[in-house]
Amino acid sequence: MVSIVLVGHSPELLRGLRAMIAQSSGQVPVAIAGGTSIGNLGTSSPSIRSALKAALAAATGDGVVVLLDLGSAFLALEMALEELSPAERALVRVSPGPLVEGAVLAAIEASSGAHVDQVAAAADAAASSRKLPEGWTETGLPSGGEVARAWLRLAAARIAANRVRLGDLDAAIGDGDHGINLHRGFAAVVAGLDAGALPESAPGPFLVAVGRTLTGTVGGASGALYGRAFMRAGARLAGGGRLEATAAASALAEAVAAIAALGRARPGEKTMLDALVPAADAFRAAVDGGAGLARAAELAADAAEAGARATIPLLATKGRASYLGERSIGHEDPGAASSALLLRALADALASG
Repeated sequence: MVSIVLVGHSPELLRGLRAMIAQSSGQVPVAIAGGTSIGNLGTSSPSIRSALKAALAAATGDGVVVLLDLGSAFLALEMALEELSPAERALVRVSPGPLVEGAVLAAIEASSGAHVDQVAAAADAAASSRKLPEGWTETGLPSGGEVARAWLRLAAARIAANRVRLGDLDAAIGDGDHGINLHRGFAAVVAGLDAGALPESAPGPFLVAVGRTLTGTVGGASGALYGRAFMRAGARLAGGGRLEATAAASALAEAVAAIAALGRARPGEKTMLDALVPAADAFRAAVDGGAGLARAAELAADAAEAGARATIPLLATKGRASYLGERSIGHEDPGAASSALLLRALADALASG
């Protein structure tokens, strides 16, 4: 079996790494060479030579892969390699891969009985491996585009699961097509995502494209209102790839203002604004109080759901529901319900990301 030699400036670090390897690939021989003869941080060619000899003996002809922590360690390694016989040197591969990731991947490959060149290739490949999940930045925060895409996919799934309920709410005080229409629109958004037809690099252009898709596929008042809201929110986020809490608060406020202007409505008239206005207010208050994006979205979703429930005793004075007069009392507004559903999807997408 191929052996591994770890060369570094700190023996404590190397012992810890050897212990890590032992947990996943305990049968792989690992020799370490770290520190100086007087106990300081550094490297020593005699200790490296001893480690190489031990590893070669343990490998019994299968070969040795060497990994280093810092470039200066190679100077000492080079001296140690010169003291090996030609036959021994031919069995040694020095990997440029990162010490920790390279050593772990090399050990896993060696444990399968792979050839020394395959083990070295596994260590080398660690140099290009991602430590962060796709869509996350070097700051540890997900990119805005990734957040927006995850949100819309989850929202589409929630709309699909609730399309009958939304339709029933609309049938009580409207024409009954709210769930079906929204399902059609959000399904078109997902289809655009799957086809790569929607911008993905930043949240702003993506949300604008979502708004246009909804406007063109949902139809009726809800298509125009949600379409305008997404387009205005996207325009507000047009500057940057990351989604910051303050920018998200402004984008949500812009979206709500667009709906109010287009629908010529205000809170208390049994519309989606009864969910969206308190949600935007809660989001802004949370951000102003120092809350992060996920927490602000959670509080906004809570406020939206409470606002949607609060429409039940209201008298509708806007839209088709207003034609019913007092008969509209006792029913939850479907637009407020779908707004709350979308905001809860946003909160859940952020919580899981």
